[in-house]
Amino acid sequence: MMWLASSRLVIWCEDAAPSWAMNAIEIRSLTKSYGNRNVVDHVSFNVRSGTVFGFLGPNGAGKTTTIRMLLSLIRPDAGEISILGLDARKQFASVASRIAAVVETPTYFPNLSALQTLRTLADYAGISMSREQLLSALDRHGLLFASEQKVDGFSLGMKQRLAVVAALIGDPEVVFLDEPTNGLDPEGISNMRGLIRRLADDEGRTVFVTSHLLAEVEHTCDEVLFLNDGRVCVQGTLAELLTNNKVCVRGFPIESVYRVVARYFPNRHFRKVDDPPGIELAIGYDEIPLLVRYLAGENIDIHEVFVKSRTLEEVFYAVIGTQDI
Repeated sequence: MMWLASSRLVIWCEDAAPSWAMNAIEIRSLTKSYGNRNVVDHVSFNVRSGTVFGFLGPNGAGKTTTIRMLLSLIRPDAGEISILGLDARKQFASVASRIAAVVETPTYFPNLSALQTLRTLADYAGISMSREQLLSALDRHGLLFASEQKVDGFSLGMKQRLAVVAALIGDPEVVFLDEPTNGLDPEGISNMRGLIRRLADDEGRTVFVTSHLLAEVEHTCDEVLFLNDGRVCVQGTLAELLTNNKVCVRGFPIESVYRVVARYFPNRHFRKVDDPPGIELAIGYDEIPLLVRYLAGENIDIHEVFVKSRTLEEVFYAVIGTQDI
């Protein structure tokens, strides 16, 4: 389903505060039950304006239900949703004019060209755009060459990019993208990654992304949230979640490396590793030069010193405890 905002002519109402002055999205105790099961259980989180936010979790975690509540496609049982400073339930007409979403696989009229598709969708949403403006939108996201081609002949990656371009014709401040890289080849994934980053970095939009491809989330998002069994497990920036302050040292003789570390860092946890032999030491980044000086002072041949960062996949398994994503 591709969902488009209507005309932005109504956004500057008296109760609409500028989005730069607040979090783009604020959720408080959002709850939704079906029967006796809490699909979304008192979920609270914030999304900072102008960032790419990753919304992650295993199948059945409650991600889709949460997104549907954010888009007012279903009603929550309890909780508050604020988007761009507006109550998403009571002021949805104002909210809808400032957001857009691409949910699930986009579908098109197969015999229309990319340009005709954008024209049709703009007219349907009541948005007045000239041919030059539509061509410019295609050009910004690498689809100008296909402006007169029928959408039926597009690759999946081109269809996904066209869906994002179509969602942007209303100039939304917040864009929801559900699995934007699903089914894409490496080139398509790279193109989509670049497009998403441009939306935030160059255009100042807030992008809310769900994805099963954790490596891509790691390269694309500024902050992520893990949801499991309808509850928030952890939320943080990529820097916070992936930094574990472990420094790996490879040197010879390895016994001397152990002795130096035990002498100069007596209260720090370290463990021996094999293949190749070395240690992992829990010290701060600013202590690495000191470690190197100590090792060199003992005439140890230093082969390698590097900071070991966790992957988002490792964080996921640690907080979720499952491999079913």
